[in-house]
Amino acid sequence: MIAAGFTKATGPKITAYNDAKLSANAPNALGETIDFGSKALVVSCVTPTDLKALSIPAQGAKKPPMSATAYLRYLVKTSGGSMSEQSIGSVVNYVDFGNGKEDGLGSTSTASSVRLDAFAAGSFLVLIQTAPVTIRPTATLRHAVTAIVKDLAG
Repeated sequence: MIAAGFTKATGPKITAYNDAKLSANAPNALGETIDFGSKALVVSCVTPTDLKALSIPAQGAKKPPMSATAYLRYLVKTSGGSMSEQSIGSVVNYVDFGNGKEDGLGSTSTASSVRLDAFAAGSFLVLIQTAPVTIRPTATLRHAVTAIVKDLAG
């Protein structure tokens, strides 16, 4: 893998998500991850199957699985106020600024600061961790969010 920022990163590392044993996943992992390396980004896609598994510890086994939007609201509610709304275009996005241990995943887990963006795209929940941090979403991040939502929300 070559990690050289957003435009030159190649050979991403893809890590599957273990729905059967949630504790077997990396800290901060919520779905399959695609890691483009440090000083780039890590994208996690939480599928309806992942949401079914994640809903049980969130609300109990007797309730139906949470939707992507409901699980995102749960994440915001349990974030202790660290996630705030910062829409990207017409996409309702929640952003959290933290360090790699708190909010990072894969190559961003050791970063001194990480930007975490989370949004629902149809029946999927998408999380994007970026380092280095920018307060405002970059053009690349805005483009990625728009493309992901268009692709997943149909």
